[in-house]
Amino acid sequence: FRNPLSSMASALHVIAAGDAGPLTERQRRFLDTVRRGVSRLARIVDGYLDLGRVRAGALRMSRAEHDVRALVSDLARDLALCQPAVAAQLTVEVATGVDHAFVDADRITQVLLNLVCNAARFTPDGKRVMLRVVPAGREALDDTLRVVPFELLNEPGFVCIEVEDEGIGMSADALAHVFERYHTTGNESEAAGNGAHLGLHIARALVDAHAGWMRIESRLGEGTTVQVFLPRDAATARLLSRLRMAEEAVRRMRAARRAVTVALIADPGIRVDSREPEGWPRAWTLNPADGATGSALV
Repeated sequence: FRNPLSSMASALHVIAAGDAGPLTERQRRFLDTVRRGVSRLARIVDGYLDLGRVRAGALRMSRAEHDVRALVSDLARDLALCQPAVAAQLTVEVATGVDHAFVDADRITQVLLNLVCNAARFTPDGKRVMLRVVPAGREALDDTLRVVPFELLNEPGFVCIEVEDEGIGMSADALAHVFERYHTTGNESEAAGNGAHLGLHIARALVDAHAGWMRIESRLGEGTTVQVFLPRDAATARLLSRLRMAEEAVRRMRAARRAVTVALIADPGIRVDSREPEGWPRAWTLNPADGATGSALV
């Protein structure tokens, strides 16, 4: 798909530049329509390629600690140059204390562009789109992960990037399916310009590949807020990746109706004697942390 699309785009560029002969205004309008169609197809093909790489675990990313303030500023500047109508609706706020995030800058810019442009598409003229960046800690985690004894594993740190709009919002039914591929609400005005409806699906896949996660809240007629949580540093990214691997392993064991054993491994150099829990099958040792016993942490 990509090779013939590239050839078509090059030929259209030559024609539009007048190198193949002069164009009438009517011909130029038709040509612009074809160029937009080719660009849309190219975006869809790129989306499929990204999605295939993510699902195969073959997506190449160059993650490092990047200045989030600079990343967001660059995004706003590019929008002002390339999509001034979107930039005119956008307000950017970066909270004090936000410094860096452990990300692939190009991939996260791709995610944020998708979210901001989506928000602007469904926000009427005169209404605002807010891009907000704030720090976050373990309170941002899902309930299943908040119980993890981070006192033993290192305290995680996150950056939360919010895209909030004053647009048309989504119904509860649309919100329940918003990350699904190809799903539409049947509203033609809402579906316009969305290509294969892969944008949010790919965006979430890219965020997941960063060991981050995405949340969406919306009310019909009131607007939508999308939150993207990203690891602040490499240590948090490694921790989240390992916890997710453990969660996935437990999920598969449960689906297979197999017994699950969870081991809490302590440094033997700091073992202490303590009371065995009632019914414990054999002798054990505890690792105290912050005044709590190992059994309480388990």
